[in-house]
Amino acid sequence: NLSVAAEWANETLQIKQCAWTDNTGNFAGRASWNVRTKAADFQSHSTLDAKRLLDAAGFPLLADVTLNSPPLLELSGSADFATDKPKISMIGRIDVEHFSYKTVPLLKLTADFSWDGERTMIRELRLRHESGELRGALLDAPDDFRLNVESAIDPIVFRAFASPELGRFLAEWEWSRPPAIRLAIRGPGRNPETWLGDGSITTQR
Repeated sequence: NLSVAAEWANETLQIKQCAWTDNTGNFAGRASWNVRTKAADFQSHSTLDAKRLLDAAGFPLLADVTLNSPPLLELSGSADFATDKPKISMIGRIDVEHFSYKTVPLLKLTADFSWDGERTMIRELRLRHESGELRGALLDAPDDFRLNVESAIDPIVFRAFASPELGRFLAEWEWSRPPAIRLAIRGPGRNPETWLGDGSITTQR
């Protein structure tokens, strides 16, 4: 089912309501676009099967992900196309339960995020696995990169996310209980060669 309510007045297109429902979930959103100022804003709430939509559109960004339940995605933002370089900013939240990455089953992922074309921020990231939970925060801005991680997940789980070299290193370790890992990284950019960091690993018998 699809329903749209829109209005055109004073050089402005307003999509006051856009609702889409299928057998996997639903989407609700609104948007506006001013032709004279070239400014837009939008807001949406979706529980549609994001993987199926991206695959159908030719963007297999979630090729290694298997979703067992529809993800919740909330998104709002604004855009300004009045200059040669468009300015776009958005904030949102994602909530996914019971999914897998490659061969690793995961229980839940939640995160708040924002992006403005130059800065990416992820806050309150929580990833749950049957062995424990990981919490994280990320800031990727011009001349400023920060990553904080606290994990109680069995490190062997991260072999699916790691390079082959790191995967082999992780496979050499066995833990009777998952260690508590804390890591703080800082640097002038996303290039790992420029990072400085400190951390700790605490184990229990």
